Amino acid sequence: MNDVQRIELASFAGGAVEELFKNDLEKVIDNIADPNTSDKAARKLSIEFKFVPMEGRDLVGVEVKTKTTLAPTEGTKTKMVISAEGDMLVAAEYNNQIKGQMRVNEETGEIMDDSPFKNNITKFKAR
Repeated sequence: MNDVQRIELASFAGGAVEELFKNDLEKVIDNIADPNTSDKAARKLSIEFKFVPMEGRDLVGVEVKTKTTLAPTEGTKTKMVISAEGDMLVAAEYNNQIKGQMRVNEETGEIMDDSPFKNNITKFKAR
């Protein structure tokens, strides 16, 4: 076996390998800290070295790549209401209240929003 001069990773390719690692490590840390991703999913950071012999094996081309596997952003759910206004369909997010519908406190019977129809409602009492 030939004596090979020691290669330091920190200075290999003019320090570019260490810079690639630091950049992707930052992405992994940001992904872990993101509250919109899973706090259980594993993340990966890989460094790949590809060695291609050239010119009678005295010269070797080296290609270095980094690859990250991050946790995907978790989705969310909501509901939409679709209705017709004339000949057009319109959609709006449904937040437990349909557009134009008044909210009523189920315990007191009081209207809970500032609807312009608020004062035109007659309360009935059961006998």
